Amino acid sequence: MLTRYIKETELMEARNISALCFNWSHDTNDKTCEDYADHIKKNPHSKSDAYFNQTLAAFTDTGEMMSCISILPYEVTFDGKVVPMSGIGGVCTYPQHRRKGAVRECFKHGLRDMYNNGSAFSYLYPFSEQFYGNFGYIPACTSIQWCLDLNTIPEYKSKGTFSLYRPFKDYTEFEAVYKDYADKYNMMVHRDSYDWEVLKSADPFKGSRSAYLYKNAAGKAAGYLIFERKEDKDAVILECKELIFDGFESLKALMAFAKTFSADYDKIRFHAPVTLCLDYFCEDYSQSSSYRSFNQNGMVRAINVHKLLEQANYQGSGIISLQVYDSILPENDRIFTVTFTNGKATQVISEASNTHTNEADNYSAESLKKPDLEMTINQFSAAIIGKYQISDLEYQKGITLNCSKEKAASLIFKKPCWIHNPF
Repeated sequence: MLTRYIKETELMEARNISALCFNWSHDTNDKTCEDYADHIKKNPHSKSDAYFNQTLAAFTDTGEMMSCISILPYEVTFDGKVVPMSGIGGVCTYPQHRRKGAVRECFKHGLRDMYNNGSAFSYLYPFSEQFYGNFGYIPACTSIQWCLDLNTIPEYKSKGTFSLYRPFKDYTEFEAVYKDYADKYNMMVHRDSYDWEVLKSADPFKGSRSAYLYKNAAGKAAGYLIFERKEDKDAVILECKELIFDGFESLKALMAFAKTFSADYDKIRFHAPVTLCLDYFCEDYSQSSSYRSFNQNGMVRAINVHKLLEQANYQGSGIISLQVYDSILPENDRIFTVTFTNGKATQVISEASNTHTNEADNYSAESLKKPDLEMTINQFSAAIIGKYQISDLEYQKGITLNCSKEKAASLIFKKPCWIHNPF
């Protein structure tokens, strides 16, 4: 088996596998492989089009394509900074080649390249959490899905204004609102033009998707709503593709605006970070059909532990050591010692772990001392973005504390984290 990035003439075949596996129609209009690739290069409609040369594939010994994955470049928020992230999409395998290890080989190749190319994180949306856990990924950035009766949303008199987005118009004010929101959450994508297809495709005169920008009383863009009509059993849903706001007052204005659609819609449904408590918008779940539910929202994987420890936020000042176990990237499979002052790392030192426990007499007492924390790369990935508070660790596997909880809490503490970008 061979893994490599596809050639231009192999793009059509990679898309054929995707179409077969994900049940979408792939009409090539009888183009040759060369013409097909040339058309995509000249007319990219998505990030996967623009970066099709970042499609990694596995081939049989006779050259037949078995599997492929796309590795797409993104930037995300991490502890107040912007770091590179590799988004994984289009993971697919021809049915006749499944369970032969083709995807595994693609990931081993891809993770090595992500590290070499400077990625700090990777993220994906799985068909199976257990499957991708084998490659170091772990569920993260949980969402709450809110589905609220429009008629029960509280009234709110806003002095702001709403404007309908028109196709092909400037959307810099949408970008500004989104950026302010994204800066608050670890793993939120810092978007380029391809990531704004969710807005650019909003054309209420040709389809059901609409977008409205909210400006507060001072005339500042403070929120927006992008939604579609969806009929769901006995209700018509105002299905939010995005609901972004700069604070509670703006959210109240957006929800009150959504309420004005109650003649045509029964409910509003949207996703929000698990850290936001929005019960204000439903005063009585028992006597209404409103509900909320937890939703998995993808999986994260740390690519460069050393870089992340240098850029992470800490609590207080001190020194903490941790052993990370990573069976794919040996650069992460080490003991790291971090010195930090006033919440910022001042030094990160890494060393190979001592595996020769049967030769203990050859090592000093200091070298045999256990690190403060031991964790798999999966659990490190979740912990560093802020998924856990220290009390959560009692219920986790893959993390061992060899120090006090107070000391461990200098590294492991809850942070706002969320992502709202498809790959």
